[in-house]
Amino acid sequence: MDDVKNTRGIDRFFSAVEVIRREVNKDLAFSQFTLFLAICVKEGQSVYDLIGHFKLPQPSTSKNLKELGKYIVTDKDGNKTVKGYDLIRAEPDLEERRILVYYLTPKGQALKEKIEKIINGEIAV
Repeated sequence: MDDVKNTRGIDRFFSAVEVIRREVNKDLAFSQFTLFLAICVKEGQSVYDLIGHFKLPQPSTSKNLKELGKYIVTDKDGNKTVKGYDLIRAEPDLEERRILVYYLTPKGQALKEKIEKIINGEIAV
């Protein structure tokens, strides 16, 4: 009985991971998942905060943050396509305008709330 009790939190976390993979992208990179969760925990972090915390290289961190957001790609014919997961948005820092800080979008906030409910055992998946 204790073994079941001890794994309940892990089961719930695994369920939350599966929801993220299903609702965002089944091949979501672990680094993107980690960055999303870090912004869920504390919004308003800069790329430098995230790099320092996770010891990730700046180029890949910036690329992963871009993918978690929403951006436009223009093909060689001039056609524009919106890409990205639309889970976070970047805004200039209020004190240092050259630095971007990251916040959850409404879609990201909804996913965060769903993850919290799964982990807290309020909903089953």
